[in-house]
Amino acid sequence: MSNVLSLAGRFDAAALEALCVDNTEPTFGEKMKARAELGDLVAAATDILLEHPIRVGYYVKEQPAFRPIVDMMTARGWRMCGSGYYSAAFFQGGLCIKLGFKAEDSALMYSAWCRANQGRAGVPVIHHLMSMGTCWGVLMDRLEAIAGELEDGTSAYDPILAAELDSVKGTLNLGEEGWGQHMELCRTALDIRSFFVGIANFDIHEANVMLDRNGNLIITDPVSFAGDYQSLSNDNEGYSGYHPDRLKAAG
Repeated sequence: MSNVLSLAGRFDAAALEALCVDNTEPTFGEKMKARAELGDLVAAATDILLEHPIRVGYYVKEQPAFRPIVDMMTARGWRMCGSGYYSAAFFQGGLCIKLGFKAEDSALMYSAWCRANQGRAGVPVIHHLMSMGTCWGVLMDRLEAIAGELEDGTSAYDPILAAELDSVKGTLNLGEEGWGQHMELCRTALDIRSFFVGIANFDIHEANVMLDRNGNLIITDPVSFAGDYQSLSNDNEGYSGYHPDRLKAAG
């Protein structure tokens, strides 16, 4: 258990075990094996994506390529643990692979920023990343969703965690510089904002932060490309970068 966690007194050992079931620190061998495997997985996902049309305006789970990609990852030992608008995440032990279905995605750029800022408060551990044009992949430490810990009034509500999120949200979304007791997290959030300002929108909320296996708040998805930042100006939530012949309108 880290010093940060001990000082905060946030989660005891039993609570952490309940939050992070089987999420143990990966061995060096496991990380090297997954790193070597990432290229093959991204290539396989790319081949599947190229065989299917892209449905504009639909989440990843509603894309024709989604189920074949999940089946491919499952067959290779990676279990799906979540998905968003443009990407899906798969875990194996204490590692996670995030696959992106969008040719141009702020999540890949943010992962590259994280790779260059390892060890900082709130930054996920990135082991490897790559892009093959149509599909990209990131190998990282597995993180945990924050179920009811940010829902005020519930038995699991954690005021310390909620206060951290409020500080990060104000700093990153609004550019506030209220450091307070969350100085290191806010410093990270402000640097993310400084790096992406002018090229992306800022979008921190409960679904865009997670916990590492020590119970520390991690900033997972703070920025998004939208509107004029995309190559398809008429597709505010679409899959830019694909040839028009592969895009199908929602409906």
